[in-house]
Amino acid sequence: MRIRLKPLAGEEAGVEGPAGLDGEGDAAAAAGLGVGIKHSELGARQLVDKVDLRALHEGEGDVVHQGDGAVALNPVIVRLAAVHEVELILKSRAAAAFDGEAQHELTPLFFSEGANSAGGGGGEGQGSGHKRRDVKSMDSLYEAYERGMEPQPPHLEPRRVTVSMHLAPWGEDFRRSRGRRHPEADSATRTPFARDRDRIIHCTAFRRLKEKTQVFVAHEGDYYRTRLTHSLEVAQIARSIAHALALDDDLAETIALAHDLGHPPFGHAGEDALAAAMRPYGGFDHNVQTFRVVTELERRYPRYDGLNLCWETLEGVVKHNGPVSRRLEEPAWLPIAAYNARHDLGLDTFASAEAQVAALADDIAYNNHDVDDGLQADLFTVEDLKDVPLIGPALDGARRDYPDLDDRLLRLESVRRMIGVMVGDVVGETRRRALDAGVGSSDDVRALGRQLVAFSPDLAEDLARLRSFLHERMYRHYRVNRSRSAARRILAEMFDVFMREPEVLPGEWSTLAATLDETERARLVCDYIAGMTDRFAVEEHRKLFRLDV
Repeated sequence: MRIRLKPLAGEEAGVEGPAGLDGEGDAAAAAGLGVGIKHSELGARQLVDKVDLRALHEGEGDVVHQGDGAVALNPVIVRLAAVHEVELILKSRAAAAFDGEAQHELTPLFFSEGANSAGGGGGEGQGSGHKRRDVKSMDSLYEAYERGMEPQPPHLEPRRVTVSMHLAPWGEDFRRSRGRRHPEADSATRTPFARDRDRIIHCTAFRRLKEKTQVFVAHEGDYYRTRLTHSLEVAQIARSIAHALALDDDLAETIALAHDLGHPPFGHAGEDALAAAMRPYGGFDHNVQTFRVVTELERRYPRYDGLNLCWETLEGVVKHNGPVSRRLEEPAWLPIAAYNARHDLGLDTFASAEAQVAALADDIAYNNHDVDDGLQADLFTVEDLKDVPLIGPALDGARRDYPDLDDRLLRLESVRRMIGVMVGDVVGETRRRALDAGVGSSDDVRALGRQLVAFSPDLAEDLARLRSFLHERMYRHYRVNRSRSAARRILAEMFDVFMREPEVLPGEWSTLAATLDETERARLVCDYIAGMTDRFAVEEHRKLFRLDV
Protein backbone atom coordinates (compact mmCIF):
# COMPACT_ATOMS: atom_id res chain seq x y z
CA MET A 1 0.00 0.00 0.00
CA ARG A 2 1.22 3.47 -0.82
CA ILE A 3 -0.09 6.30 1.31
CA ARG A 4 0.52 9.56 -0.48
CA LEU A 5 0.40 12.66 1.69
CA LYS A 6 -0.23 16.23 0.70
CA PRO A 7 1.62 18.84 2.81
CA LEU A 8 -0.55 21.08 4.90
CA ALA A 9 -0.48 24.82 4.57
CA GLY A 10 2.22 26.44 6.65
CA GLU A 11 5.38 24.86 7.91
CA GLU A 12 6.58 21.82 6.01
CA ALA A 13 6.97 18.91 8.36
CA GLY A 14 8.34 15.54 7.33
CA VAL A 15 9.17 12.56 9.46
CA GLU A 16 10.93 9.26 9.11
CA GLY A 17 8.45 6.48 9.74
CA PRO A 18 6.59 3.46 8.39
CA ALA A 19 4.04 3.82 5.64
CA GLY A 20 5.10 1.17 3.14
CA LEU A 21 4.09 -2.44 3.42
CA ASP A 22 6.09 -5.13 1.74
CA GLY A 23 6.25 -8.92 1.52
CA GLU A 24 4.58 -11.46 3.76
CA GLY A 25 4.37 -9.04 6.66
CA ASP A 26 1.79 -7.01 4.82
CA ALA A 27 -1.22 -8.62 6.41
CA ALA A 28 -0.09 -7.99 9.94
CA ALA A 29 1.32 -4.62 9.04
CA ALA A 30 -1.88 -3.39 7.49
CA ALA A 31 -3.93 -4.59 10.41
CA GLY A 32 -1.43 -3.20 12.88
CA LEU A 33 -1.41 0.20 11.28
CA GLY A 34 -5.17 0.23 11.31
CA VAL A 35 -5.34 1.13 7.65
CA GLY A 36 -8.99 0.60 6.81
CA ILE A 37 -10.67 -0.03 3.48
CA LYS A 38 -14.36 0.81 3.19
CA HIS A 39 -14.61 0.22 -0.53
CA SER A 40 -12.11 0.39 -3.35
CA GLU A 41 -13.89 3.35 -4.96
CA LEU A 42 -14.16 5.66 -1.98
CA GLY A 43 -12.04 8.75 -1.71
CA ALA A 44 -8.60 8.87 -0.18
CA ARG A 45 -9.72 10.72 2.90
CA GLN A 46 -12.24 8.00 3.61
CA LEU A 47 -9.79 5.16 3.15
CA VAL A 48 -7.19 5.84 5.79
CA ASP A 49 -7.83 5.20 9.45
CA LYS A 50 -5.40 5.74 12.32
CA VAL A 51 -1.71 5.43 11.53
CA ASP A 52 -0.18 5.90 14.99
CA LEU A 53 3.58 6.48 15.05
CA ARG A 54 3.93 7.24 18.74
CA ALA A 55 5.54 3.86 19.35
CA LEU A 56 8.59 5.08 17.47
CA HIS A 57 9.22 7.55 20.28
CA GLU A 58 10.53 4.62 22.29
CA GLY A 59 13.45 4.20 19.93
CA GLU A 60 12.62 0.70 18.77
CA GLY A 61 13.86 1.22 15.24
CA ASP A 62 11.48 -0.07 12.65
CA VAL A 63 9.23 -1.99 15.04
CA VAL A 64 5.88 -0.39 15.75
CA HIS A 65 3.66 -1.44 18.65
CA GLN A 66 0.05 -1.06 17.60
CA GLY A 67 -2.60 -2.96 19.49
CA ASP A 68 -1.45 -6.26 20.96
CA GLY A 69 1.55 -7.02 18.78
CA ALA A 70 4.65 -5.60 17.17
CA VAL A 71 4.88 -5.13 13.41
CA ALA A 72 8.16 -4.97 11.53
CA LEU A 73 8.17 -2.38 8.77
CA ASN A 74 10.60 -0.88 6.32
CA PRO A 75 11.14 2.81 7.08
CA VAL A 76 10.01 5.23 4.38
CA ILE A 77 9.28 8.90 4.28
CA VAL A 78 6.04 10.05 5.91
CA ARG A 79 5.04 13.69 6.08
CA LEU A 80 2.91 15.43 8.62
CA ALA A 81 0.17 16.26 6.13
CA ALA A 82 -3.36 15.76 4.95
CA VAL A 83 -3.83 12.49 3.16
CA HIS A 84 -3.58 13.20 -0.57
CA GLU A 85 -3.92 9.83 -2.28
CA VAL A 86 -4.05 6.18 -1.38
CA GLU A 87 -2.87 3.66 -3.93
CA LEU A 88 -3.47 -0.02 -3.38
CA ILE A 89 -1.19 -2.22 -5.44
CA LEU A 90 -2.25 -5.81 -5.06
CA LYS A 91 -1.07 -8.96 -6.72
CA SER A 92 -3.42 -11.79 -7.55
CA ARG A 93 -3.74 -13.48 -4.17
CA ALA A 94 -3.98 -10.23 -2.29
CA ALA A 95 -6.59 -8.97 -4.73
CA ALA A 96 -8.99 -11.60 -3.46
CA ALA A 97 -9.53 -9.41 -0.41
CA PHE A 98 -11.71 -7.21 -2.58
CA ASP A 99 -14.01 -10.01 -3.72
CA GLY A 100 -17.40 -10.88 -2.31
CA GLU A 101 -18.74 -9.50 0.90
CA ALA A 102 -15.35 -8.49 2.27
CA GLN A 103 -15.13 -5.39 0.11
CA HIS A 104 -18.06 -3.77 1.93
CA GLU A 105 -16.83 -4.26 5.48
CA LEU A 106 -15.49 -1.40 7.55
CA THR A 107 -12.64 -3.46 8.97
CA PRO A 108 -8.89 -3.00 8.42
CA LEU A 109 -7.46 -4.27 5.16
CA PHE A 110 -6.43 -7.89 5.46
CA PHE A 111 -5.21 -10.67 3.25
CA SER A 112 -5.23 -14.42 3.66
CA GLU A 113 -2.26 -15.85 5.46
CA GLY A 114 0.89 -15.74 3.37
CA ALA A 115 -0.54 -13.41 0.74
CA ASN A 116 1.75 -10.96 -0.93
CA SER A 117 0.99 -7.38 -1.83
CA ALA A 118 3.22 -5.47 -4.16
CA GLY A 119 4.63 -2.02 -3.84
CA GLY A 120 6.14 -0.62 -0.72
CA GLY A 121 6.86 2.89 0.34
CA GLY A 122 5.60 6.23 -0.72
CA GLY A 123 6.73 5.92 -4.33
CA GLU A 124 9.64 7.33 -6.24
CA GLY A 125 10.21 11.03 -6.06
CA GLN A 126 7.51 11.73 -3.53
CA GLY A 127 9.95 13.09 -0.98
CA SER A 128 11.53 15.69 -3.23
CA GLY A 129 11.37 19.31 -2.20
CA HIS A 130 10.45 18.76 1.45
CA LYS A 131 12.60 18.84 4.54
CA ARG A 132 12.81 15.64 6.60
CA ARG A 133 12.47 15.79 10.36
CA ASP A 134 12.85 13.29 13.13
CA VAL A 135 9.74 11.34 14.04
CA LYS A 136 10.00 12.52 17.63
CA SER A 137 8.71 15.94 16.55
CA MET A 138 5.12 14.64 16.17
CA ASP A 139 2.62 12.79 18.30
CA SER A 140 0.43 11.14 15.71
CA LEU A 141 -0.28 11.26 12.03
CA TYR A 142 -3.91 10.79 13.00
CA GLU A 143 -4.13 14.43 13.97
CA ALA A 144 -3.11 15.38 10.44
CA TYR A 145 -5.63 12.93 9.07
CA GLU A 146 -8.38 14.57 11.10
CA ARG A 147 -7.34 17.98 9.85
CA GLY A 148 -7.39 16.64 6.32
CA MET A 149 -11.05 15.74 6.71
CA GLU A 150 -11.97 19.42 6.79
CA PRO A 151 -13.47 20.77 3.55
CA GLN A 152 -10.87 22.03 1.12
CA PRO A 153 -10.94 25.67 0.07
CA PRO A 154 -12.57 25.96 -3.37
CA HIS A 155 -9.36 27.16 -5.03
CA LEU A 156 -7.57 23.87 -4.40
CA GLU A 157 -7.27 21.48 -7.33
CA PRO A 158 -9.51 18.40 -7.04
CA ARG A 159 -7.65 15.25 -6.09
CA ARG A 160 -7.57 12.24 -8.37
CA VAL A 161 -8.29 8.92 -6.75
CA THR A 162 -5.65 6.31 -7.54
CA VAL A 163 -6.99 3.10 -6.06
CA SER A 164 -5.95 0.43 -8.54
CA MET A 165 -5.41 -3.28 -8.69
CA HIS A 166 -2.42 -4.95 -10.29
CA LEU A 167 -3.12 -4.59 -14.01
CA ALA A 168 -2.02 -6.82 -16.85
CA PRO A 169 0.20 -4.90 -19.31
CA TRP A 170 -2.44 -5.32 -22.01
CA GLY A 171 -5.27 -4.01 -19.85
CA GLU A 172 -6.67 -0.48 -19.94
CA ASP A 173 -5.07 1.79 -17.34
CA PHE A 174 -7.57 4.49 -16.39
CA ARG A 175 -4.69 6.87 -15.66
CA ARG A 176 -3.90 6.84 -19.38
CA SER A 177 -7.48 7.20 -20.56
CA ARG A 178 -7.95 9.17 -23.77
CA GLY A 179 -10.49 11.25 -21.91
CA ARG A 180 -13.96 12.54 -22.71
CA ARG A 181 -15.22 14.48 -25.68
CA HIS A 182 -16.21 17.29 -23.31
CA PRO A 183 -13.37 17.67 -20.75
CA GLU A 184 -14.33 17.38 -17.10
CA ALA A 185 -12.43 17.49 -13.82
CA ASP A 186 -11.60 14.07 -12.40
CA SER A 187 -13.82 12.65 -9.68
CA ALA A 188 -12.28 12.65 -6.20
CA THR A 189 -13.92 9.33 -5.34
CA ARG A 190 -14.03 7.25 -8.53
CA THR A 191 -11.87 6.26 -11.43
CA PRO A 192 -13.07 7.55 -14.83
CA PHE A 193 -14.40 4.10 -15.76
CA ALA A 194 -16.23 3.70 -12.45
CA ARG A 195 -17.75 7.13 -13.00
CA ASP A 196 -18.99 5.98 -16.42
CA ARG A 197 -20.58 2.95 -14.81
CA ASP A 198 -22.42 5.13 -12.33
CA ARG A 199 -23.69 7.42 -15.09
CA ILE A 200 -25.11 4.42 -16.92
CA ILE A 201 -26.80 3.04 -13.82
CA HIS A 202 -28.46 6.39 -13.13
CA CYS A 203 -29.64 7.05 -16.68
CA THR A 204 -33.27 6.73 -17.76
CA ALA A 205 -32.60 4.11 -20.44
CA PHE A 206 -31.04 1.77 -17.88
CA ARG A 207 -34.07 1.95 -15.57
CA ARG A 208 -36.39 1.14 -18.46
CA LEU A 209 -34.60 -2.15 -19.07
CA LYS A 210 -36.48 -3.58 -16.08
CA GLU A 211 -39.57 -4.10 -18.24
CA LYS A 212 -38.05 -4.87 -21.62
CA THR A 213 -38.18 -8.37 -23.04
CA GLN A 214 -35.22 -10.72 -23.08
CA VAL A 215 -37.10 -13.73 -24.50
CA PHE A 216 -40.41 -13.65 -22.62
CA VAL A 217 -42.55 -10.52 -22.61
CA ALA A 218 -42.28 -8.92 -19.18
CA HIS A 219 -45.93 -9.55 -18.18
CA GLU A 220 -45.63 -13.34 -18.69
CA GLY A 221 -44.07 -13.85 -15.27
CA ASP A 222 -41.72 -12.29 -12.76
CA TYR A 223 -39.25 -15.18 -12.84
CA TYR A 224 -37.99 -14.74 -16.38
CA ARG A 225 -35.08 -12.52 -17.29
CA THR A 226 -35.65 -9.00 -18.53
CA ARG A 227 -33.10 -6.80 -20.28
CA LEU A 228 -32.20 -5.35 -16.88
CA THR A 229 -31.55 -8.64 -15.10
CA HIS A 230 -29.71 -9.88 -18.18
CA SER A 231 -27.49 -6.79 -18.18
CA LEU A 232 -26.72 -7.25 -14.48
CA GLU A 233 -25.75 -10.89 -15.05
CA VAL A 234 -23.54 -9.91 -17.99
CA ALA A 235 -21.87 -7.26 -15.83
CA GLN A 236 -21.19 -9.74 -13.01
CA ILE A 237 -19.64 -12.28 -15.35
CA ALA A 238 -17.63 -9.61 -17.17
CA ARG A 239 -16.26 -8.29 -13.90
CA SER A 240 -15.27 -11.78 -12.76
CA ILE A 241 -13.46 -12.58 -16.02
CA ALA A 242 -11.73 -9.20 -16.09
CA HIS A 243 -10.60 -9.68 -12.50
CA ALA A 244 -9.20 -13.12 -13.26
CA LEU A 245 -7.28 -11.72 -16.24
CA ALA A 246 -6.02 -8.70 -14.25
CA LEU A 247 -7.87 -6.29 -16.53
CA ASP A 248 -9.76 -3.16 -15.48
CA ASP A 249 -12.95 -4.71 -14.14
CA ASP A 250 -14.68 -1.33 -13.84
CA LEU A 251 -14.37 -0.82 -17.60
CA ALA A 252 -15.55 -4.34 -18.43
CA GLU A 253 -18.52 -3.95 -16.09
CA THR A 254 -19.41 -0.54 -17.52
CA ILE A 255 -19.51 -1.78 -21.12
CA ALA A 256 -21.55 -4.80 -20.04
CA LEU A 257 -24.13 -2.63 -18.29
CA ALA A 258 -24.44 -0.37 -21.34
CA HIS A 259 -24.56 -2.96 -24.10
CA ASP A 260 -28.38 -3.27 -24.34
CA LEU A 261 -29.48 0.30 -23.58
CA GLY A 262 -30.77 0.77 -27.13
CA HIS A 263 -32.98 -2.31 -27.27
CA PRO A 264 -36.64 -1.48 -28.05
CA PRO A 265 -39.54 -3.19 -26.27
CA PHE A 266 -40.25 -6.86 -27.03
CA GLY A 267 -36.63 -7.82 -27.69
CA HIS A 268 -35.56 -8.84 -31.18
CA ALA A 269 -39.17 -8.84 -32.38
CA GLY A 270 -39.32 -5.14 -31.53
CA GLU A 271 -36.05 -4.53 -33.33
CA ASP A 272 -37.36 -6.34 -36.42
CA ALA A 273 -40.52 -4.21 -36.40
CA LEU A 274 -38.64 -0.92 -36.12
CA ALA A 275 -36.06 -1.97 -38.72
CA ALA A 276 -38.89 -2.68 -41.16
CA ALA A 277 -40.73 0.56 -40.39
CA MET A 278 -37.54 2.63 -40.65
CA ARG A 279 -36.26 1.03 -43.86
CA PRO A 280 -37.27 4.06 -46.00
CA TYR A 281 -35.90 6.47 -43.39
CA GLY A 282 -32.40 5.23 -42.58
CA GLY A 283 -33.02 1.93 -40.83
CA PHE A 284 -32.72 0.83 -37.20
CA ASP A 285 -30.04 -1.14 -35.35
CA HIS A 286 -30.11 -1.64 -31.58
CA ASN A 287 -26.32 -1.32 -31.31
CA VAL A 288 -26.43 2.06 -33.03
CA GLN A 289 -29.38 3.05 -30.85
CA THR A 290 -27.35 2.16 -27.74
CA PHE A 291 -24.56 4.43 -28.93
CA ARG A 292 -27.03 7.24 -29.61
CA VAL A 293 -28.50 6.82 -26.13
CA VAL A 294 -25.15 7.42 -24.42
CA THR A 295 -23.93 10.16 -26.79
CA GLU A 296 -27.10 12.03 -27.68
CA LEU A 297 -30.51 10.90 -26.42
CA GLU A 298 -29.90 10.94 -22.66
CA ARG A 299 -30.20 14.53 -21.49
CA ARG A 300 -29.11 14.85 -17.88
CA TYR A 301 -26.36 17.46 -17.89
CA PRO A 302 -26.44 21.20 -18.64
CA ARG A 303 -23.25 21.34 -20.72
CA TYR A 304 -23.84 18.51 -23.21
CA ASP A 305 -26.25 15.88 -24.49
CA GLY A 306 -25.53 12.24 -23.72
CA LEU A 307 -23.48 10.91 -20.82
CA ASN A 308 -20.04 12.17 -21.94
CA LEU A 309 -18.43 8.79 -21.35
CA CYS A 310 -14.72 8.04 -21.66
CA TRP A 311 -13.24 7.21 -25.04
CA GLU A 312 -12.56 3.63 -23.91
CA THR A 313 -16.16 3.12 -22.82
CA LEU A 314 -17.58 4.49 -26.08
CA GLU A 315 -15.16 2.36 -28.08
CA GLY A 316 -16.32 -0.71 -26.17
CA VAL A 317 -20.01 0.12 -26.62
CA VAL A 318 -19.75 0.51 -30.40
CA LYS A 319 -17.31 -2.27 -31.28
CA HIS A 320 -17.25 -4.84 -28.47
CA ASN A 321 -18.09 -7.46 -31.13
CA GLY A 322 -15.20 -6.41 -33.37
CA PRO A 323 -14.31 -3.73 -35.95
CA VAL A 324 -17.30 -1.94 -37.47
CA SER A 325 -15.71 0.29 -40.13
CA ARG A 326 -17.16 -1.90 -42.89
CA ARG A 327 -20.68 -1.09 -41.66
CA LEU A 328 -20.39 2.69 -41.75
CA GLU A 329 -21.96 2.94 -45.21
CA GLU A 330 -25.10 1.13 -44.05
CA PRO A 331 -27.95 3.64 -43.58
CA ALA A 332 -28.56 2.60 -39.97
CA TRP A 333 -24.89 3.17 -39.12
CA LEU A 334 -24.59 6.70 -40.54
CA PRO A 335 -24.98 8.25 -37.04
CA ILE A 336 -21.86 6.32 -35.96
CA ALA A 337 -19.93 7.56 -38.99
CA ALA A 338 -20.99 11.14 -38.26
CA TYR A 339 -19.95 10.91 -34.62
CA ASN A 340 -16.66 9.23 -35.50
CA ALA A 341 -15.78 12.10 -37.83
CA ARG A 342 -15.83 14.39 -34.79
CA HIS A 343 -14.42 11.99 -32.20
CA ASP A 344 -12.37 9.17 -33.73
CA LEU A 345 -13.00 5.84 -31.99
CA GLY A 346 -10.73 3.76 -34.24
CA LEU A 347 -13.58 1.78 -35.72
CA ASP A 348 -11.33 -0.30 -37.99
CA THR A 349 -9.63 -2.13 -35.10
CA PHE A 350 -10.71 -4.50 -32.38
CA ALA A 351 -11.70 -2.95 -29.06
CA SER A 352 -9.91 -3.28 -25.73
CA ALA A 353 -9.63 -6.60 -23.96
CA GLU A 354 -12.18 -5.33 -21.43
CA ALA A 355 -14.72 -4.71 -24.21
CA GLN A 356 -14.07 -8.18 -25.61
CA VAL A 357 -14.65 -9.61 -22.13
CA ALA A 358 -18.04 -7.87 -22.01
CA ALA A 359 -18.98 -9.43 -25.36
CA LEU A 360 -18.09 -12.94 -24.22
CA ALA A 361 -19.87 -12.36 -20.90
CA ASP A 362 -23.02 -11.57 -22.91
CA ASP A 363 -22.75 -14.94 -24.67
CA ILE A 364 -22.23 -16.76 -21.38
CA ALA A 365 -25.10 -15.01 -19.63
CA TYR A 366 -27.81 -15.38 -22.25
CA ASN A 367 -27.08 -19.00 -23.14
CA ASN A 368 -27.15 -20.01 -19.49
CA HIS A 369 -30.19 -18.04 -18.41
CA ASP A 370 -32.09 -19.09 -21.53
CA VAL A 371 -31.60 -22.72 -20.47
CA ASP A 372 -32.84 -21.78 -17.00
CA ASP A 373 -35.84 -19.81 -18.28
CA GLY A 374 -36.70 -22.43 -20.90
CA LEU A 375 -36.83 -25.16 -18.27
CA GLN A 376 -38.86 -22.94 -15.95
CA ALA A 377 -41.33 -22.24 -18.77
CA ASP A 378 -41.62 -25.97 -19.65
CA LEU A 379 -40.49 -25.34 -23.22
CA PHE A 380 -38.25 -28.38 -22.81
CA THR A 381 -37.31 -30.80 -20.05
CA VAL A 382 -34.17 -31.87 -18.25
CA GLU A 383 -34.29 -35.14 -20.18
CA ASP A 384 -34.29 -33.18 -23.46
CA LEU A 385 -30.95 -31.66 -22.41
CA LYS A 386 -29.08 -34.83 -21.49
CA ASP A 387 -27.27 -35.08 -24.85
CA VAL A 388 -26.79 -31.33 -25.36
CA PRO A 389 -23.17 -30.18 -24.94
CA LEU A 390 -22.24 -28.10 -21.89
CA ILE A 391 -25.56 -28.41 -20.07
CA GLY A 392 -25.76 -32.22 -20.44
CA PRO A 393 -22.45 -32.87 -18.62
CA ALA A 394 -23.37 -30.26 -16.00
CA LEU A 395 -26.64 -32.09 -15.32
CA ASP A 396 -24.82 -35.43 -15.07
CA GLY A 397 -22.29 -34.01 -12.62
CA ALA A 398 -24.95 -32.43 -10.43
CA ARG A 399 -26.95 -35.67 -10.33
CA ARG A 400 -23.86 -37.66 -9.47
CA ASP A 401 -22.82 -35.34 -6.65
CA TYR A 402 -26.36 -34.76 -5.34
CA PRO A 403 -28.53 -37.76 -6.28
CA ASP A 404 -31.52 -36.54 -4.24
CA LEU A 405 -31.81 -33.06 -5.77
CA ASP A 406 -35.29 -31.95 -6.79
CA ASP A 407 -35.80 -30.59 -10.30
CA ARG A 408 -35.52 -26.95 -9.28
CA LEU A 409 -32.18 -27.30 -7.50
CA LEU A 410 -30.91 -29.63 -10.21
CA ARG A 411 -31.65 -26.93 -12.79
CA LEU A 412 -29.99 -24.17 -10.78
CA GLU A 413 -26.93 -26.22 -9.85
CA SER A 414 -26.40 -27.34 -13.44
CA VAL A 415 -26.63 -23.80 -14.82
CA ARG A 416 -24.22 -22.62 -12.13
CA ARG A 417 -21.72 -25.27 -13.18
CA MET A 418 -22.10 -24.45 -16.86
CA ILE A 419 -21.34 -20.79 -16.16
CA GLY A 420 -18.21 -21.84 -14.27
CA VAL A 421 -17.03 -24.05 -17.14
CA MET A 422 -17.51 -21.28 -19.70
CA VAL A 423 -15.84 -18.60 -17.57
CA GLY A 424 -12.87 -20.89 -16.88
CA ASP A 425 -12.54 -21.67 -20.57
CA VAL A 426 -12.48 -17.98 -21.56
CA VAL A 427 -9.84 -17.18 -18.95
CA GLY A 428 -7.61 -20.08 -19.97
CA GLU A 429 -7.93 -19.53 -23.72
CA THR A 430 -7.36 -15.79 -23.42
CA ARG A 431 -4.23 -16.25 -21.34
CA ARG A 432 -2.92 -18.70 -23.94
CA ARG A 433 -3.65 -16.32 -26.80
CA ALA A 434 -2.07 -13.37 -25.00
CA LEU A 435 1.08 -15.39 -24.37
CA ASP A 436 1.28 -16.69 -27.92
CA ALA A 437 0.70 -13.24 -29.43
CA GLY A 438 3.08 -11.51 -27.06
CA VAL A 439 0.69 -8.64 -26.41
CA GLY A 440 2.30 -6.07 -24.16
CA SER A 441 -0.16 -3.18 -24.22
CA SER A 442 -3.78 -2.31 -24.88
CA ASP A 443 -2.72 -0.92 -28.25
CA ASP A 444 -1.28 -4.36 -29.08
CA VAL A 445 -4.73 -5.83 -28.38
CA ARG A 446 -6.33 -3.41 -30.83
CA ALA A 447 -3.70 -4.01 -33.49
CA LEU A 448 -3.75 -7.79 -33.15
CA GLY A 449 -6.12 -8.21 -36.07
CA ARG A 450 -8.11 -10.96 -34.38
CA GLN A 451 -10.08 -11.52 -31.22
CA LEU A 452 -7.95 -11.93 -28.10
CA VAL A 453 -10.65 -12.80 -25.59
CA ALA A 454 -12.34 -15.96 -26.82
CA PHE A 455 -13.63 -19.43 -26.12
CA SER A 456 -11.42 -22.37 -26.94
CA PRO A 457 -12.25 -24.12 -30.25
CA ASP A 458 -13.75 -27.12 -28.44
CA LEU A 459 -16.03 -25.04 -26.26
CA ALA A 460 -17.02 -22.82 -29.20
CA GLU A 461 -18.15 -25.96 -31.03
CA ASP A 462 -20.14 -27.16 -28.02
CA LEU A 463 -21.69 -23.72 -27.64
CA ALA A 464 -22.82 -23.72 -31.27
CA ARG A 465 -24.68 -26.98 -30.65
CA LEU A 466 -26.30 -25.58 -27.50
CA ARG A 467 -27.43 -22.49 -29.44
CA SER A 468 -28.89 -24.70 -32.15
CA PHE A 469 -30.93 -26.53 -29.51
CA LEU A 470 -32.19 -23.26 -28.01
CA HIS A 471 -33.16 -21.88 -31.41
CA GLU A 472 -35.12 -24.98 -32.26
CA ARG A 473 -36.77 -25.66 -28.91
CA MET A 474 -37.09 -22.19 -27.39
CA TYR A 475 -36.72 -19.19 -29.72
CA ARG A 476 -38.97 -20.81 -32.35
CA HIS A 477 -41.44 -22.31 -29.90
CA TYR A 478 -45.01 -21.44 -30.86
CA ARG A 479 -45.64 -19.65 -27.54
CA VAL A 480 -42.62 -17.41 -28.09
CA ASN A 481 -43.60 -16.90 -31.75
CA ARG A 482 -47.11 -15.78 -30.77
CA SER A 483 -45.71 -13.14 -28.41
CA ARG A 484 -43.29 -11.93 -31.04
CA SER A 485 -45.99 -11.73 -33.67
CA ALA A 486 -48.20 -9.63 -31.41
CA ALA A 487 -45.24 -7.43 -30.49
CA ARG A 488 -44.39 -6.72 -34.13
CA ARG A 489 -47.98 -5.72 -34.86
CA ILE A 490 -48.18 -3.43 -31.85
CA LEU A 491 -45.04 -1.50 -32.79
CA ALA A 492 -45.82 -1.38 -36.51
CA GLU A 493 -49.32 -0.03 -35.89
CA MET A 494 -48.10 2.60 -33.43
CA PHE A 495 -45.38 3.73 -35.82
CA ASP A 496 -47.90 4.13 -38.62
CA VAL A 497 -50.31 6.18 -36.48
CA PHE A 498 -47.59 8.47 -35.13
CA MET A 499 -46.26 9.13 -38.63
CA ARG A 500 -49.68 9.92 -40.10
CA GLU A 501 -50.97 11.79 -37.04
CA PRO A 502 -48.03 13.30 -35.14
CA GLU A 503 -50.47 15.38 -33.10
CA VAL A 504 -51.34 12.23 -31.09
CA LEU A 505 -47.79 12.07 -29.79
CA PRO A 506 -47.54 13.32 -26.19
CA GLY A 507 -46.46 16.84 -25.24
CA GLU A 508 -43.03 17.92 -26.40
CA TRP A 509 -42.78 15.00 -28.83
CA SER A 510 -45.78 16.32 -30.75
CA THR A 511 -44.47 19.89 -30.70
CA LEU A 512 -41.11 18.81 -32.07
CA ALA A 513 -42.63 16.47 -34.68
CA ALA A 514 -44.56 19.37 -36.18
CA THR A 515 -41.28 21.14 -37.05
CA LEU A 516 -39.62 18.18 -38.80
CA ASP A 517 -39.64 16.79 -42.31
CA GLU A 518 -40.81 13.23 -42.92
CA THR A 519 -37.42 11.54 -42.47
CA GLU A 520 -36.64 13.48 -39.31
CA ARG A 521 -40.12 12.79 -37.93
CA ALA A 522 -39.64 9.08 -38.57
CA ARG A 523 -36.46 9.09 -36.50
CA LEU A 524 -38.24 10.96 -33.71
CA VAL A 525 -41.10 8.43 -33.71
CA CYS A 526 -38.59 5.59 -33.75
CA ASP A 527 -36.74 7.05 -30.74
CA TYR A 528 -40.02 7.46 -28.87
CA ILE A 529 -41.06 3.85 -29.48
CA ALA A 530 -37.56 2.41 -28.87
CA GLY A 531 -37.52 3.99 -25.42
CA MET A 532 -40.76 2.31 -24.34
CA THR A 533 -40.97 -0.61 -21.95
CA ASP A 534 -43.09 -3.64 -22.90
CA ARG A 535 -45.84 -2.58 -20.50
CA PHE A 536 -45.90 1.03 -21.69
CA ALA A 537 -46.02 -0.06 -25.34
CA VAL A 538 -49.02 -2.31 -24.68
CA GLU A 539 -50.83 0.48 -22.81
CA GLU A 540 -49.99 3.11 -25.42
CA HIS A 541 -51.28 0.83 -28.16
CA ARG A 542 -54.55 0.32 -26.27
CA LYS A 543 -55.00 4.06 -25.85
CA LEU A 544 -54.48 4.61 -29.56
CA PHE A 545 -56.84 1.88 -30.77
CA ARG A 546 -59.51 1.57 -28.08
CA LEU A 547 -61.91 4.28 -26.93
CA ASP A 548 -62.76 2.55 -23.63
CA VAL A 549 -59.25 2.87 -22.17
